[in-house]
Amino acid sequence: MRILIGAAVAMVVVGCGTIFSGTTQQVNLIGIPQGARVTVDGADVGQQRQVKLKRGRIHAVVTEQSGCRDGFAPIEQNFNGISVFNLLCPLCWLIDVATGAVWDLDDQVIVHQDCRPMTPVPGQALMPVPVLVPVPMTPVSRQCPEPAVMARLDPSLFPGCPGLAR
Repeated sequence: MRILIGAAVAMVVVGCGTIFSGTTQQVNLIGIPQGARVTVDGADVGQQRQVKLKRGRIHAVVTEQSGCRDGFAPIEQNFNGISVFNLLCPLCWLIDVATGAVWDLDDQVIVHQDCRPMTPVPGQALMPVPVLVPVPMTPVSRQCPEPAVMARLDPSLFPGCPGLAR
């Protein structure tokens, strides 16, 4: 009996991606300019280039730097191959799904931040701005409603239509 219980416990422990991969993962952030402030899921992480994130969800990296447009990159999740061993243990699937260990995050994420000048540089050619020219409106000819409809309408809505006298 002890051997059977020991084998069942070992199967659960050995089969879980939670044990092999854990519930968090280190992700390297690449392409962030010096001095840029980094936020992951809205939490400020300063100028770190490596963050530890919880598995089981998609994360968002935003970089901010004075004079630059904000950079953005999603951290996607993929199926964790070690979870294939859970085929032997349905309980292990439940544990891995509940802890997020059934998912792997991208190891490296490239964050693109555009630091080109946002204001025109003297001597630099600018794109022409389209000019809107007013177009004269031509009057639309009104048609008078049918006499049966005219009887139910307000005469002031259709000036010049015959048969609206009441």
